[in-house]
Amino acid sequence: MRISAITPYQTRPAQKPKAVTTPQAQDRQVEKSIYSKGMSNIPFGISMIQDYIYEKSLVKHRHMIDEINPREVEGYCYSLNVPCAINKGRTLKDNQVIAYCVFYGMEIMRQLGMPLPAKIDMEPFPNRTLAACYYGPDVGKPIGTVVYNLNQDWANLLDTSLAEHKAKNKFHTSNHFLHTTIHEFGHNVHYHKLFSKFGSPTPDPRFAFNPATENLMKKLNMPTNGSPYITPEVREIMKQSSGYGSTLLPELFAEEFTNAVISNMDFMTLQMERNPFPIKNLSPELRQVLYETWEGLVGDGQGLI
Repeated sequence: MRISAITPYQTRPAQKPKAVTTPQAQDRQVEKSIYSKGMSNIPFGISMIQDYIYEKSLVKHRHMIDEINPREVEGYCYSLNVPCAINKGRTLKDNQVIAYCVFYGMEIMRQLGMPLPAKIDMEPFPNRTLAACYYGPDVGKPIGTVVYNLNQDWANLLDTSLAEHKAKNKFHTSNHFLHTTIHEFGHNVHYHKLFSKFGSPTPDPRFAFNPATENLMKKLNMPTNGSPYITPEVREIMKQSSGYGSTLLPELFAEEFTNAVISNMDFMTLQMERNPFPIKNLSPELRQVLYETWEGLVGDGQGLI
């Protein structure tokens, strides 16, 4: 909302002031004169401040991206026992943007004490997928491998994210340029939770081997509109999240995980300001669906899913 400029001072004919018989009457008159002019409706709040800071922060991050060396980020990841290959992009800027996101994504996971991806790579995808986190037995990659799509325009990620941020695009829970990275790292966190609890569908030295877990993963990854485990009521509950979060239960978790992280992150330093967990500001129903998804409690005849 635009606030109009203050109108010029204009002289008016002198008027006889109204008599005020008591201090109490004067107080009531002052109170009314303030609020009747609509001063309480000035549109100034946390959302406006965050929008302003986010746009200003991109000036800094563009400069930092120009200075980053993807090879050094690969070395940083290797020092944490995470094999990393992020030097395959079409342009140097593509590599630099991904390297910048990977570095700060890793730092955030470390700050939160969350498991790191098993591997980070780049490869071409035949569709519009931005990135993926693998777990299945048929991909030939370690559980928790995060892969960025070489066919995406990573060089202009910050400009794209800003345009979506200004448009208030609701397909994702946030439009921060780190969203894709945190989202995929969130999938890895979820896999660690599920496979530590039930065993992994693929042999992995970090988890007990349990091929039956593949059935659980199939249940979780059924499309929302075709899953026998998701009632129409739960579909409506999931719509409280983002458009993408309402498509699959694991995407619901990753979207809300990402929103919690970014909502508690300093846009300038890309470090956590507050602990984002447990996730707040959710309806009791959405919180319940999110909890059952996190714990893998689907198709057990109890709860909501």
